Amino acid sequence: MASYRKRLGAWEVSVAKLGIRKSATFDTKAEAQKWAAKIETEIQNGKYALFADKTFGELLDRYATDVSVKKAGGRWERLRINAICRLEIAKVKLCDLNQTHFVKWRDDRLQEVKDASFLRDRGVVNRALNVAVKEWLWLPKNPLIGVSSPKQPEARDRLISADEVARLCYAMSYEETPPRKVISPVCAAFMFAIETAMLARDIYNL
Repeated sequence: MASYRKRLGAWEVSVAKLGIRKSATFDTKAEAQKWAAKIETEIQNGKYALFADKTFGELLDRYATDVSVKKAGGRWERLRINAICRLEIAKVKLCDLNQTHFVKWRDDRLQEVKDASFLRDRGVVNRALNVAVKEWLWLPKNPLIGVSSPKQPEARDRLISADEVARLCYAMSYEETPPRKVISPVCAAFMFAIETAMLARDIYNL
């Protein structure tokens, strides 16, 4: 509900709705009424909810703490989130966050990495935003929806050659006893992966 008061030649307007209060001052009552109608609509749509002052970086950090940590690939999500939290977009408040911020993030990111890397970043961000919308009620909708992305690159199907395996083993001192390099156990995992086709995270856990 909006209330109006004329004071010192200007119109003061206050909006109180769903426990949220906003106020402003305008030269005319018509301007005040137009602003009040806009604010009431935004409040109804969730823009000025109690979480509105939180930043996108805080959203990502909570996702990493509450969700990523429970996932098998949580460490990699945390690393991607840490990188995104160093960007300007992480400082944007949720009440201001919209598609334009993600369009700029996409364009800037694609100048630094290949499509596949960006799509992995986008996947993490999209999952975090969906959780914020559906479970935490931090956002009325996912602002990443509608932002176009490059197509998923075709999967690589080239197999490593025996010569390449031999060169890698030599470079990492795999066959020396005791091994000269700290990286030699990594080569052992590499050889194990070739024989078993096991994923890197499964080998790591093993």
